[in-house]
Amino acid sequence: NTKCTDLSERISAGQDALDSSPTETEISAFMTDVLVVEYGSAISDIRDLGFPEGDEELLDGLFTDAEKVLDDISADPIGILASAESPFADVNVAYQDYGLTACADA
Repeated sequence: NTKCTDLSERISAGQDALDSSPTETEISAFMTDVLVVEYGSAISDIRDLGFPEGDEELLDGLFTDAEKVLDDISADPIGILASAESPFADVNVAYQDYGLTACADA
């Protein structure tokens, strides 16, 4: 949860750096250069910490799912925003179920 709280703060800082009416190019850059990079880094840091015994497969699958969302965002950052639902909706439910509540809010 600490890594995800740090992630949330970095993402918020990136959002705060955007103009009040950002262009599509600025939004796309934020999505790929801040959101994807920072989230990917947080996943890597969490993987480096290691997973609790018995939860390795579950957590590896969860973070692999999150990485797939990041790949989708990288491929089409503006298209992802056009979706009515958060691209992380399913991953966030899994985070909540596991107890990574800060990760579900990141």
